[in-house]
Parts: sequence; structure tokens; C-alpha cells
Amino acid sequence: ADCPLHGLTWISINIGAFVCLPCSGIHRNLGVHISKVRSISMDALNDDWVDNMERWGNARVNAEWQANLPKDYPLPSAADADNQTAVLDRFIRDKYEKQLFKKGGKPPPSSTYLKPQAKATSGGWDDDDWDAAPAPTRGASGGSNPAGGNQGMGSSAVGAVGAALGG
Repeated sequence: ADCPLHGLTWISINIGAFVCLPCSGIHRNLGVHISKVRSISMDALNDDWVDNMERWGNARVNAEWQANLPKDYPLPSAADADNQTAVLDRFIRDKYEKQLFKKGGKPPPSSTYLKPQAKATSGGWDDDDWDAAPAPTRGASGGSNPAGGNQGMGSSAVGAVGAALGG
């Protein structure tokens, strides 16, 4: 939900977003009053968490939390995520901690965020950059699956949560 990296193996159980490893670290630093992070493969996920992931998913999370994202706001690139740069940290904090872009609010003045600068890396991301993350299931606590599939996570929740990523 926050960067263009693939391999979304972490979730924010209260926000309802799938996130990558670098973003999960920043989410943890926000504090549990903002984002509660769990691993899809290492944590046992209860029914309420899976239900919330089914209800939200990244597309809905971004529609809610980025509804007023200014066109000139500098989005983090894959390199920003890989290196956990200030661009990634600021975007996640602005999005969830400060709620600068949330639906129902008014767009922030451009003086409240960094102006985009020429990037040394390839550009930012858009909604077309997301691929399907392995979907959590109720009570799943198997080992990691380097292939990124749903191995060992067989339940009806897999399809529903995977679909939540796209809508």
C-alpha cells in the first residue's frame, strides 16, 4: 500500500493493508495506536484480522488514506523502499500518522511536504504496480514460502483476501 515493492508478506491488521518488509518496519515505528503489524507467514492470524483484511485490502486502503494525495507529492520509489530512505518514512508518516491525505480532509498545502526532486532511481509507483500478495488465512502459522505463493494456507479466506488486494 505504501511503496512499489512486491512480496507483500506483512500486514497492518488494524489498517487492513498488505506491506513489504521495509514498510513493515516503519509501520512498527508508528506505534500500535496507529498500525499493528503482523507477518503473514510467522504469526497466527485470528478471524478478526483476516476479516479486516478482506474488508479493506490495499486498493480500498489507498482510496481512503490517499484520497487527497497532491499530484506533486514525492512518492517513494523501489530504491527508497529497499534503502528505507527519508522519502519512504515521510510518506508513511504523512499518510497514517499525520493523516494528510485521508478522505474527508482537505488537501495539505504544498509547504507541508517535500517538493519532488529529480530522482536518481526509476520513478515512483501507481496502482498498476501491485501484484498479489500471499493471502493470510485463519490460524495460519506455517513457515515462509520463498516462492510467494499460498503454500500451506488453504482456506476459503485465501481467495477473498487475495481479491481484497485488487479491490
